[in-house]
Order: sequence, then C-alpha cells, then structure tokens
Amino acid sequence: MPARNVAPRRNLFVQAVPDPGGRIPSSRFPGLSGRPIDLGEVAMLEGNAWPVGHIRVHEVHAVTVIELHGEIDIAAALDVLPALDAATFDDRRTVVLDLGPVVFFDVYALRLLCRAQDRVVARGGRLLVVCAHRNILKLLRAGGLLDRFDPLPTMAEAMERGAREATG
Repeated sequence: MPARNVAPRRNLFVQAVPDPGGRIPSSRFPGLSGRPIDLGEVAMLEGNAWPVGHIRVHEVHAVTVIELHGEIDIAAALDVLPALDAATFDDRRTVVLDLGPVVFFDVYALRLLCRAQDRVVARGGRLLVVCAHRNILKLLRAGGLLDRFDPLPTMAEAMERGAREATG
C-alpha cells in the first residue's frame, strides 16, 4: 500500500463547471487577473497537481480523504476502482469521500460510492460523503441512496465530524 501524507495539505478544489471551450472562470482562483484559465492550468495552481486519473487519496488528522475529480463515468470508474479499493482497505477508519471537484457523475459512479461504503463499513469504519452538487444529489435521490449516504455540504463539516469520530 502506498505511503500516505500525514500533514494537512492545502488543496485546490475545482467546483466550477468548465464552459464548452474547457475553460473555468478565474474568479474561482484569486490572483489570475480576471482571465479565463485552461483546465491544465488548474491542476498546477498552487503547486497542487492532480495525479494522472480521477482520484487522489491522502490522510488528514487520522482521516482518509478520497477526492474524486472531473467526469466520473464508466470509463473513469474503472480507472478509479483500484485506488478506491486500496483507500478503503484499512480497518476502523473514517473515510471522507469528496465529490466537490466532480463535474459529471453517472449511475456507474453510484456503484463506486456503494462499493466504497460497503468496504469501509465491513471493516468497522464510517464513510462520509461531501457533495453539494444539485445534479449529483438528484441522482442519489433517484437511486434511493440519499438517506444511505446523507451527504454533507462542505469538506470542513466532514473533516470536523471525521476527526471527532477518529478520536473516539
């Protein structure tokens, strides 16, 4: 299993949907002089480059944080699955799954969420989902999964709850 970061990190969360040209308004990123930026630039802002793929896993204050980003469809889900399984392997862990940087989420991605929760719960842990995207919440509701995941609106709220649960 790969080593995890144990120090808190300053992360870049892209919560804006790009326009058809693949650009995000720079108002989401202070200091860019109001010019639109390309998605490739977003990954390198503040030195927080995303790894290849759609998932990043790290640890903050004894909580495993899984960040999904971009478009999570059947193709991306197949790429995400091995890292997601590795991140949900530890016993009695609180795991936060952040969907904030996701710009597209389909029914196959729901399967990933269910799998992650099943794996975490089977090992005595708890999965907290962060999601404020209206369309993803509609998909969870339509799939009868909104009550199962009870998504939290902010990462701060999830980390606070996760830290409380991790320390007992």
